[in-house]
Amino acid sequence: MNDKHLHPLPGAGAPITEADLHAYADGQLLPARRADVDAFLAAHPQDQTRVNDWQAQRRALHALLD
Repeated sequence: MNDKHLHPLPGAGAPITEADLHAYADGQLLPARRADVDAFLAAHPQDQTRVNDWQAQRRALHALLD
């Protein structure tokens, strides 16, 4: 997985990474970091779309394999 730093939000803490986005999509972030990612995604709709796609893929896989 590419752990590049994405566009940081002004005044935010640590930059949001690809790993953060994947953990967010999987529901694996701590609440404080989730709030940072929520703010990031609100400002970056293209990344929100990517996360939505990953979540849809996850649901589809669970529907097939669970």
